[in-house]
Amino acid sequence: MKFKIHVLFVFIVLVGMVACKKSSTPSPNKAVDIYVIGNHFAAKDIFVATYWKNGIATALEDSLTNSSANAIAINGSDVYIVGNTLSASGKTVPTEWKNGIATMLTDGSSIAEARAVAVSGKDVYIAGLTTNTDGLTIATYWKNGVATNLNPGYANAIAVTGNDVYIAGAMLNNDNYYLTTYWKNGLPTQFPNVLPVNNISARANGISVVNNDIYIAGYDYAGEYWKNGIVATLSAGIGAFPWAIAVSGADVYLAGYTNNSTSKLHSVATYWKNGTAIELSDGSLKSAARAVTINGNDIYFAGFTTNADGSYVSLYWKNGIRVQLPTSGYATGIAIMQH
Repeated sequence: MKFKIHVLFVFIVLVGMVACKKSSTPSPNKAVDIYVIGNHFAAKDIFVATYWKNGIATALEDSLTNSSANAIAINGSDVYIVGNTLSASGKTVPTEWKNGIATMLTDGSSIAEARAVAVSGKDVYIAGLTTNTDGLTIATYWKNGVATNLNPGYANAIAVTGNDVYIAGAMLNNDNYYLTTYWKNGLPTQFPNVLPVNNISARANGISVVNNDIYIAGYDYAGEYWKNGIVATLSAGIGAFPWAIAVSGADVYLAGYTNNSTSKLHSVATYWKNGTAIELSDGSLKSAARAVTINGNDIYFAGFTTNADGSYVSLYWKNGIRVQLPTSGYATGIAIMQH
């Protein structure tokens, strides 16, 4: 049975902290492992949740049915990936892979999805959606496998600081259309659309919390990000589609794509630094950046491009330099394990 997974990606920012001390010689860079997750096309209409460690692909599921990997977090030597598999009845099941071992979060009797993950100490938080008996989509998160339902809508991103859990996504309002929303410990805050359009696509795609400042990336007819509720629009306007956000010092980075340039025929993988767009591709082929993470002075983006025949190619960029991965498909997340 075919099914459609809405892959909205949100991604965990890993910032390397390096203690400084006086030395006559510079300290060498620490070795890192680069983990990229995404979906490998195993056959026509079949895609398989996959991760690449330093470019080597490992499938998380078999190629008999569709599965997807949507987000990744690393805690020490443990690698957490979340996404979706299929139940026997063909419904999406939110799934967590810890070091490659799968755990299903629901029984598969109704549609549900896992879209984001965060790890704090020994606790694992996963955000996504469930559906109730009326078929209404409910923003949901799981803490160590125990579900908490929020409001009608869906959750795309999650961050945890101390005892506070922040979730970003979309929530239905009283007029029955979606507004960009974040929840702090279950309490929702909705942002009005920047433009006076009742746009059901309004949503938050990414969240980062740094020094009690809340950064949210999203789209409500125009690409933008919010810092503590104050909106900043992105260059490229209504053609800007940010999917993920990361913060380093005073700099805010967003990953996504643009599609409104009259000189381009396709969506163009793009990142924004403090609101200003920088293209990662020349626009000759369709491309997009789906995730961003920061490790020390290095900035990584993950996403995809297409070949001339339209087939998808997974890749990542390190400081703007493109690295193509060896199997077909598209990347949805990236994380760094530092040794």
